[in-house]
Amino acid sequence: MNGLSLLDHISIIKDPRQQWKIEHKLTDIIFLSISGADGWEEIQDFGEDHLDWLKHYGDFESGIPVHDTIARVMGMISAKQIQKCFAMWMDDCHQATDGGVLRLMAKLCVALMTKKGVKAQSIW
Repeated sequence: MNGLSLLDHISIIKDPRQQWKIEHKLTDIIFLSISGADGWEEIQDFGEDHLDWLKHYGDFESGIPVHDTIARVMGMISAKQIQKCFAMWMDDCHQATDGGVLRLMAKLCVALMTKKGVKAQSIW
């Protein structure tokens, strides 16, 4: 196991945005998007309600992005990159727990594949 956290794995994902236009870090947007909220507006609301907690894990220097920004940025990310990121993270978790059962909220992958918004899907 290489010891990378979920945020370490997320940081490997290539940011497709023009660098000079970036206000919110990609890692913050992805982390916020897997929060457990359903839909882009609820993700924004969750972020605004839990900003102090989120700052323990991400930077969120510019606060919480609006729901339109979250949806636009998430729509730009390659589903293959997300899938690879989470597969590598789950492999690390599997190794760290000697094959223990883990729960993963995979709604981000579902959202990227369907482009219909965020839908929660639990995997056991």
